[in-house]
Amino acid sequence: HFAAARDEGEKRFAMTLALDWIARYDNYDPTVWSRATTAQRVINWIKHFEVLTYGANEYQREAIVSSLSRQIQSLEVRKNFETQPHVQASIEVALLGAAVSLGRDTEDISQMIDRLNRTLEAQLSDFGMHLSRSGAVHFDLLLNLVSLRQGLATFSPEGAKKFMAITRKMYAALGGLTLSNGDLAY
Repeated sequence: HFAAARDEGEKRFAMTLALDWIARYDNYDPTVWSRATTAQRVINWIKHFEVLTYGANEYQREAIVSSLSRQIQSLEVRKNFETQPHVQASIEVALLGAAVSLGRDTEDISQMIDRLNRTLEAQLSDFGMHLSRSGAVHFDLLLNLVSLRQGLATFSPEGAKKFMAITRKMYAALGGLTLSNGDLAY
């Protein structure tokens, strides 16, 4: 819903939603801070950071940045405990997006790209479908991967090339998940 924020009022409302979430849930809660939910929230907040901080004063911006930092740290600490492969991939996407956005060391980002590529290759069939055989999992993962592809070549040309090949393969597999009118079949 953050992507739909176009005018000033909608952007301020998006910021209000983020600040409301911080006021309610910034302290750890096992449900709200589950690894899957936190990974998706980190991806969304990074992707829409400009919208979330539009018109924010210094205190509001710092609250959003501080909460986002805690969420990223939470994923870093808990990433190795995840048993669901697609959630592990989402965590890696979130952490890679955070590393790129926060300007981490090129070598660190290059290693993260390679790790994500290995994770994705292990989770995809030969024709590019996620091994869970869930259209929703496949589509959500691909949607999050698409937001990452720009700029990866800056950090690892070979890793970015491999990443693009994986996402193209996943995109091609969408043909098996869609009806002739383009709607998702699940």
